[in-house]
Amino acid sequence: MNQQLNQELVTTNHQLLTPRIEVNVNALREQDARLVEMWLFGKAANTQRNYRIAIGPLLVHPMRTITLEDMQRQVTVATERSKPLVAATIKSLWRFAEKTGYLQVNPAVMLDIPKQRDTMTERIISKADVLRMLDRTDNKRNHALIRLLYHAGLRVSEACNLKWTDFREMDGYVVMDTWGKGDKLRHVVISESVYCELVEQATSEEWVFSSRKGGNLERQQAERIVSEAGIRAGIAKVTPHWLRHCNASHALEAGCPVATVQASLGHASLDTTMKYIHVRPDVGSSQFISV
Repeated sequence: MNQQLNQELVTTNHQLLTPRIEVNVNALREQDARLVEMWLFGKAANTQRNYRIAIGPLLVHPMRTITLEDMQRQVTVATERSKPLVAATIKSLWRFAEKTGYLQVNPAVMLDIPKQRDTMTERIISKADVLRMLDRTDNKRNHALIRLLYHAGLRVSEACNLKWTDFREMDGYVVMDTWGKGDKLRHVVISESVYCELVEQATSEEWVFSSRKGGNLERQQAERIVSEAGIRAGIAKVTPHWLRHCNASHALEAGCPVATVQASLGHASLDTTMKYIHVRPDVGSSQFISV
């Protein structure tokens, strides 16, 4: 009798406690979600998307229950290319949680960011390659898009979101107001020739690059346009961001001041721009030394 009663009490307690635990977990998740929104506030839409993808699998559990081992496991299962981003994202969120007082203990302090092999040289194609991509692109809109991405070094999202109100014609050149990461405004100078080509391909009074479905060209469409142009030019893989890399590298090679490249591309740190000075595998100090 007593044994049966004890079993019934255990069962009853379990039934009573289980919903309470679930409610507490759900409440913690809701609190975590609010913290994440505060942490992401002001960041660019694409950055927010990448950060959410990086931490999403980890946040199926409340942040207060996540251990260093959980974080390390999340980094381990990530793709080789995304490991540094996942680790840096986790560290950033937990550092924010600690600074705001949301968490008293920050296990992410001990999380190492894996080093990644520098593949910058593989993502910079020659000017001849870019010209071949343009030469083999017949569609007016697509040709203008590829030309602008290379000419101005824009991020793909910046190009897709361009409006005609963002341009100001000056004497001999055109200034383009570009909204970059974190909604930071920068002024990018483009040639009259490039601007004229943009005008000639226009089909919308609002968007510079419009979609056949209506509205502005979407990021995925732009990426496909560049990729297909690369294939036609005999290049295995090209992305819009590769053209941005080419802009920086080729401009510096032509003698453009580093500070100008930094301002044009919207690099927050000069260190980012300086990387392009060291990416040419076919140039070394030995070429300037005669023995």
